[in-house]
Amino acid sequence: MTNPTTYSEKMQRREAWLERRAAKRREWAEKAEARSEIAYHKAHGALAGIAPGQPILVGHHSQRKHENAIRRHDRNMSQSVEESHLAEHHERTTAGCERALTNRHRPDFCVRRIKEAESTVRHLFGGIRFARTSSPLRRILAIVLLIFYHSPGWAVGF
Repeated sequence: MTNPTTYSEKMQRREAWLERRAAKRREWAEKAEARSEIAYHKAHGALAGIAPGQPILVGHHSQRKHENAIRRHDRNMSQSVEESHLAEHHERTTAGCERALTNRHRPDFCVRRIKEAESTVRHLFGGIRFARTSSPLRRILAIVLLIFYHSPGWAVGF
């Protein structure tokens, strides 16, 4: 993958990344919801042969079976709830990606990007000025930090 050279290329790359991320998270949400439904049905199937309100008959030959059924129900219901929460998390992430895609064309978004770019330029030139006027060790450190900070790929996903 080549590094973007212009702002529009960078934004196109970010837009493509957001679309891929939204599609991936949407798929994960659907799978988590399906796993949640399966666990929910398994939980209710574990107690299918036991009447509601039926006490555990202590000392009876069915005691262990009844206790194991309750444990299976609890485990499967917990898994169902966890998967449901995971599906909600992925749906929120998908919604955030879609919001970021629609907000890209808003004027206030463009203004913030311009201010960011101006700040980066001021930071870059301020760092060079600092590197020129300081001791040799500070110059080297400032230049290394500037190179690291402004190297393409310092931000994940771009």
